Amino acid sequence: RNMSKITEKDIKIHYDADKIEFIDISSDVESAEFRKKVVIPYFKDIFKSLSESCTDQDKHVDKVTFLQYTNLPGILGDRIFGIMDEDADGFLDLKEFINGLFKIYFSSFESKCQFVFDIYDFDADGEISREDVRIILSYIPQVSMTVRDMEKSFEPEDKIRK
Repeated sequence: RNMSKITEKDIKIHYDADKIEFIDISSDVESAEFRKKVVIPYFKDIFKSLSESCTDQDKHVDKVTFLQYTNLPGILGDRIFGIMDEDADGFLDLKEFINGLFKIYFSSFESKCQFVFDIYDFDADGEISREDVRIILSYIPQVSMTVRDMEKSFEPEDKIRK
């Protein structure tokens, strides 16, 4: 069965002070219905549960709660939180939370690559340098022991560009 490619352009988010509405404009009606009736309510429930467990229950998720929930190794959770926190206020509101999860689970391959690139572009200079990779990998417990071996295989000028 041929499924249409889902991109972040398939989902439009309309919100005002009182209401957030997710409009699925995907050409695949079955996938759109599934996201509308199952995925979005599920993501909203997770958000509600996390925001209620925050010390400041102002309809947002703080970094500590996000890191405890995701239980990602090392600095990865921090980097993912930073990418999802679009307004850089230190909290995820419902829009940022849903957008982030849709980038991870329902975006195009290119968007997922950009998401991973942003994780590794530690200094946000548009390039992944040897130092960026070293920093990220050194904070991942299982990998940190092999970082020294990896450093030997890179030349100082080696970079990956956007």
